[in-house]
Amino acid sequence: ITDFGVFIGLEGNIDGLVHLSDVSWEDEEEAVRKLEKNQEIETIVLSIDADRERISLGIKQLKEDAFNEFILSNKKGSRVIGKVNNITDERIVLDLSEGVQGFLPQKDFINSSQELTLDEGLEIEVIIANINKKEREIIVSLRALEKADEKAALKDNVKKNLEIEEASKSNIGDMIKAELEEKEDE
Repeated sequence: ITDFGVFIGLEGNIDGLVHLSDVSWEDEEEAVRKLEKNQEIETIVLSIDADRERISLGIKQLKEDAFNEFILSNKKGSRVIGKVNNITDERIVLDLSEGVQGFLPQKDFINSSQELTLDEGLEIEVIIANINKKEREIIVSLRALEKADEKAALKDNVKKNLEIEEASKSNIGDMIKAELEEKEDE
């Protein structure tokens, strides 16, 4: 085990290297610390360079990438439920799904109209405000959720007002027509 990866002994007295970046989708250093000398692990061959006598191996490629799977089905602007995992002065860490976390800035929470007391384990609905694929970071927002709800409520009100207006027009027209018909009958 080295600073840049893990050497794996293969059959035929050949060594392969799992580069640090190919150990885990999440925290590579944490994953490397869990490995022990002489431990048997499953890897996949990523490349073979016969001239330089190097075999590149990967461990993380044997598993689905939870982050990429999550962002494929939850784009920016999507509503998601997050469970409070950790609270710091800067941000609130939410578990969005297995192995995927979102970060709610404290400033966003404070400026929202939520009157919740945040405790670990509390589930809250948020909107995905930004996805940084390079840093593998998802920023979520309560304010954006509130604004989306306000916008939807305004749209609903406009629609209901139009329906009432249309209904009122036909009722007034019907009333005038009925009154005219009454006068004709007299």
